[in-house]
Amino acid sequence: DDFIRRMTNTAERLAEYNQRNLQSRRDVVKAKRMSSKQQMADLAAAAGRSAAAYNAKAAATGPDNRVQRSAHAVQTHRAFYKHLRKVVEAADVIVEVLDARDPLGC
Repeated sequence: DDFIRRMTNTAERLAEYNQRNLQSRRDVVKAKRMSSKQQMADLAAAAGRSAAAYNAKAAATGPDNRVQRSAHAVQTHRAFYKHLRKVVEAADVIVEVLDARDPLGC
């Protein structure tokens, strides 16, 4: 008799625990969904602000004013082509490799 009563109480407590745990997991999933929706809204707002800043900068510089390369980038570009010219002049054979996915773009 006592054993059956304890088992019944244990089963009831276990059922209550499972119900609370299930509700807790549902709350966590709901919070995650809300969090991801909020994150998407924040990303969309940030993208809108970034696009507005870019458009304002582009309008201020005008279509004829291109952004100047930095001195380092120009030097690196020149050094690369200087070295490439030396290699081509010293080469016996030059092979041109085409990309089969886009042969006209090469």
